[in-house]
Amino acid sequence: IHYIMDTLMNKSGDTILDINKVIREAAELLDIKESLVHGYILALIKKEKIVAYDEKWSVYKNFDNINQQPIYGITTRKIIGLEEKVFNLILDLVSSNHSRVMFSKEKLEEYKNTNPKELDEYQLQSVLDICQNKIVVLTGGPGTGKSRTCDAINAIYEEQNYNVVLL
Repeated sequence: IHYIMDTLMNKSGDTILDINKVIREAAELLDIKESLVHGYILALIKKEKIVAYDEKWSVYKNFDNINQQPIYGITTRKIIGLEEKVFNLILDLVSSNHSRVMFSKEKLEEYKNTNPKELDEYQLQSVLDICQNKIVVLTGGPGTGKSRTCDAINAIYEEQNYNVVLL
């Protein structure tokens, strides 16, 4: 079940998964009935190996009657831990006195002119946002250009002899 969840998260980029999709995929992979997979998922939830969400996307805390409650989404403890680490890093960055060099729209235009086919308009806007703000969260599904956008950010800063750290 964890394998299916990891696979679905990697494919979709989503960290909270539709429980019914996980059940279908796991039942097909394991060649067992969906009701068995559902039972295994409930057991993992009760053991707190998997985190369950209700229709308001709140985490279930009471497992006494979990069998009677509709579950809309699930995720793994590993993902919760990673999200907590990212959250704490962001808090540290926001509260730090660390200054960083901000680049202007003109600098971005210069980059765009020397690398005309590298980024689309959304990626260019993301680079500008990142170069003008202390913290930006860059998200997107597979193939949307996150890595290409990060490469552009690295190039702009490294061209000015700055060390780049992306979290």
